[in-house]
Amino acid sequence: MFEESLRTVKPGGVVKGRVVGVTATHVLIDVGYKSEGQIPIQEFTDRQGNVQVKVGDDVDVYFDSSESEGG
Repeated sequence: MFEESLRTVKPGGVVKGRVVGVTATHVLIDVGYKSEGQIPIQEFTDRQGNVQVKVGDDVDVYFDSSESEGG
């Protein structure tokens, strides 16, 4: 589903992704590219510091750039 939407997405757009991992510092998001996106865990925590996502959750994420663009 979200793999199809990525074919036309450009940096600066919002894409659907799926949470594939949660570490102490980052949430890993599969957006259909070769590697997962990494978003700082603070973007997914509430005021008490509780993480608000879990593996398998679908999320909308801002697509900044791909590795091929930034290295």
